[in-house]
Amino acid sequence: MYCLNRSPRLVSFIIPTVDKTDLLEQCLDSIINVCMLNNASGIKHEILVVQDGISPGITNKLKALCKRFHCHFLQTGRFSGYTSAINLGLQYSKGDLLVLLNDDVRFEQKEWLDLIIKSLQLHPQAGLAGCRLLYPDRRIQYGGMFYSDDFQLLRHKFQGCPESEPDAQRVIRTVALTGAVLAVKREVYSQIGPLDQRFVILCSDTDYCLTAHMKGWYVLYNGKAYAIHMESQTRKQFAELKQLSKIEYRDKLLFYNKWSGQLKQMHMRGMI
Repeated sequence: MYCLNRSPRLVSFIIPTVDKTDLLEQCLDSIINVCMLNNASGIKHEILVVQDGISPGITNKLKALCKRFHCHFLQTGRFSGYTSAINLGLQYSKGDLLVLLNDDVRFEQKEWLDLIIKSLQLHPQAGLAGCRLLYPDRRIQYGGMFYSDDFQLLRHKFQGCPESEPDAQRVIRTVALTGAVLAVKREVYSQIGPLDQRFVILCSDTDYCLTAHMKGWYVLYNGKAYAIHMESQTRKQFAELKQLSKIEYRDKLLFYNKWSGQLKQMHMRGMI
């Protein structure tokens, strides 16, 4: 555990992947040579790469990357989806701060980790924090979430807007964040446990944030911190699987049935 005036001793980056070794290499390089090399507090880190499934040729490439970047390498054993891969990484993580990270994300902002940690320190009730995400062309991919009356669900704010959009650069309390880049305090994980594995591919990240929010934790969107996100590059590889659309549909339906009523009430109270 860490308090308001102390930085985490160890940060765990947890990255699920399947076969996008080129994207993963960029991601790992940016963690080591941008995010961690330049953090002002000299915080230590560990990286856990979790291969979802086993493919001998890809596995060998992933093992080589992990050896090169000094990462822990884990395997789910069979294709089981994003949530199971994240949970396996969480199970073996040792950090005070747990950063869930898609393999199609890369850091270019040297202050990213310091900004995230500072926002958590300034808001001691905050248990989770996320950041602004940009497409490679510098348009905003994600700038927080808003309530959609049409769907009674949460959607991404400022999508397609210029990166300089002022409102996307605020630090605000919210109810949920995307899991593409999501920092979670160890205390939150100790209380709530793993992500809900009923969600196979989609929605488990947002579900986790909402669960934490309902248990009294603050969820922070820090728009001053940003990362580059290719968006959905990890999931595109599953396009040949006939069950993919069915799995995603079931995930969305489960999330709707679980949260749509409460999200509507939160919206009516002005919380989202």
